[in-house]
Amino acid sequence: MGLRDLLKERERRKCEESLHEFFLQAWQVLEPATELEDSWHYELICQHLELITRGEFRKKFPERLGVIINVPPRTGKSTLVSVCWPCWSWISRPSLRFLCASYSDQLASEHSMGRRNLLTSRWYQERWGSRFSFSPDRNRINDFGNTMMGFMVATSVGGTVTGLGGDICIGDDLLSQDDAFSEAAKTATNRWLDGTFSTKLNNPATGCFAHIAQRLAEDDPSGHLLEQAPDKWIHLKIPLVCTEESEVYELPGR
Repeated sequence: MGLRDLLKERERRKCEESLHEFFLQAWQVLEPATELEDSWHYELICQHLELITRGEFRKKFPERLGVIINVPPRTGKSTLVSVCWPCWSWISRPSLRFLCASYSDQLASEHSMGRRNLLTSRWYQERWGSRFSFSPDRNRINDFGNTMMGFMVATSVGGTVTGLGGDICIGDDLLSQDDAFSEAAKTATNRWLDGTFSTKLNNPATGCFAHIAQRLAEDDPSGHLLEQAPDKWIHLKIPLVCTEESEVYELPGR
């Protein structure tokens, strides 16, 4: 094996072991024209998501339903959580089933296409393409599966999810900026969150939710969940500007 192959193998193993490393490499595939400025908060988020993928989150935090991640806009939050994380998870656990929701069909479809584009990219296929194939019987834009029985389904708030569930349920921007000042929109979103999305874990004892969004209002979906059951969530609140009152975060470890 030549030096080039050795370096490629080393990079592959680093990506398998670390979601953060995978994200940094995958970003160049997904956003080749946009430079990513790495930050400590990516590692913080990644270590929590790694625990979920490996089935260790509920063991480490048995009383928690999952994570709520609040970060400023335009910080790569959706690329990390909604696109890269599910694709990284399929490297080691291709049987995992993801249900991913956003406030609109268009946004949900964009995230789903991002996942497909990454999974089918030459970069991903050369490294992990032998671990699973796309299922010929389940291969739509917003609903695709693999030969190891895993799938990724994209839906929107208010969308039909009857009969669907996930081992991991991702809520990414369930409320749009335009609806932040609409009491009717917030009420409808939170009602869908309580009555529909919150019931979609395949196994409530082992499954996890991951909600990611910028904060838009006190009673937006993040605020709603935290008000109802603050002790049920690991809350990662990343401010745009550090202040004297900013929280101190502890990495959960791998």
